[in-house]
Amino acid sequence: MVLRRKGTNHAARLSFFFVLLAALLVLFDRAQAAVFCVDTTDALQSALNVAATNDEDDTIQVVQGTYLTPGSQFLYLSQEKFSIILLGGFTTGCQSRVLDPTNTILDGQNTNRVIMIDRAAGSGDIVFQGFTVRNGNASGGWQGGGGLCFGGAAKSTGNYTIDHNIFSGNSTSAYGGGLWGGSDLGITYIHNNLIVNNYAEIVHGAAGITSNGTAYITHNTVSGNSSGDPGGGFRLWASNIGSISNNIFFGNSEADLILESPNIVVLNNDIGTLEGTPGTGSAGNLNVDPLFVGPEDFHLRSDSSLIEQGVVSPTGGLSATDIEGNPRVMGSAPDIGAYEFLLRVYPKEGTIGTKIVISGSGYGKKKGKVLIGEVPLKIRKWRDYSIRGVLLKVLLPDSYDVTIQPKEADPIVIEKGFSVKLPEIDSVDPTVGSAGDKVTIRGLFFGTREGAVTLGGKKRRILTWTMDPKTGESKVRVVVPRGLTPGPHELTITNEVGSATTNFTLE
Repeated sequence: MVLRRKGTNHAARLSFFFVLLAALLVLFDRAQAAVFCVDTTDALQSALNVAATNDEDDTIQVVQGTYLTPGSQFLYLSQEKFSIILLGGFTTGCQSRVLDPTNTILDGQNTNRVIMIDRAAGSGDIVFQGFTVRNGNASGGWQGGGGLCFGGAAKSTGNYTIDHNIFSGNSTSAYGGGLWGGSDLGITYIHNNLIVNNYAEIVHGAAGITSNGTAYITHNTVSGNSSGDPGGGFRLWASNIGSISNNIFFGNSEADLILESPNIVVLNNDIGTLEGTPGTGSAGNLNVDPLFVGPEDFHLRSDSSLIEQGVVSPTGGLSATDIEGNPRVMGSAPDIGAYEFLLRVYPKEGTIGTKIVISGSGYGKKKGKVLIGEVPLKIRKWRDYSIRGVLLKVLLPDSYDVTIQPKEADPIVIEKGFSVKLPEIDSVDPTVGSAGDKVTIRGLFFGTREGAVTLGGKKRRILTWTMDPKTGESKVRVVVPRGLTPGPHELTITNEVGSATTNFTLE
């Protein structure tokens, strides 16, 4: 028989307890989530690098602004079993967030893929939300996803969520101009994205998604995408049951929606052309013109037949908001597409001569009035669902309420609906010259009525003065005067709203 002293046994147990506690604390510390707040290109890539190797669940909060790719694509390549969450739309210091993808832009400069998020041999969830991904170019060899390439390794159980983003103007030499990727054994969610004007040299100009697990594609607008071979739209392959609900696939080259597996349920979408066979239970799909507000504005007009035609409870869930952060359901059912219909003014800013479109409903057939502040808009066309007009009277630079006064209904006020802008000079060509040279000045909001240009305090004869009344893009051409001393001189453009000044150097 072996005798043990009580005290020795207690001490051993206590020692074991402290060793176990220390080990648990180490594990707990390693599993903590790291949060990054970034506001520069270098800081964003640095955060991606750290997150790839720190053995933690990571969240990267990106401050509103434009981020050009850092010589090559933004890259997250990790073999860890931790999650990575990228969120755009934060204010300075990441104190608050505005969920609107137009305020946080990742730009590939037409030379690089914009961003790759790759799990390699690892696993874990991926969330990518609140970005405009534009001007990506993935070329050379097999380069899928000109805007975003995402995915996980074989046997990965992570879920991938790509939502509330804009993919525009991206291209690839292979597949998936806007985005390409998918999960292996997890769930892929593609929700509330605008995927427009992307190109793939082979096929799937908009997107190509592959899932050996389950995929849910909900409330996306996919339009204007193209490819070298037939099939410029959105392609989905899913081994388990997937669903495609409440999306717009319209106006892409050849096939708008490509199904490459037979078990995908397709519910309440607007599909121009379909390639493949929807799964059992598919129903409620349309083939109609969505009636977008404009060629570059993919909000729905008030007379669109897609309003309140979505599935109320789609498989895979319904987001609380649309792509812009507005409530997803404004009526009896959600609208089809990325945007819920709501009253809006487009553009939101301009100057003298700007053409303004107001979408909505209930304006009636008889022409009423529209006030910008207290100044009337010159009405060009009045419909029950749309008003078109031109701002012809002078207002000081500021944000103004837009008041709609129908003939047979109560007034409607859109608070701070339109901002009057001062002229803005973007470029001068050339910036150095001699007397008699012709100088081109480009910018925004010069106005459609000719103003004045001075160089060195001398008023100049204007050769041409133009402004696009829809976009505000402006151009003025003048001649460099004689009699000025060599050196820098102020170059000023003035219209009825105000002035903008830059420099021009006389040789």
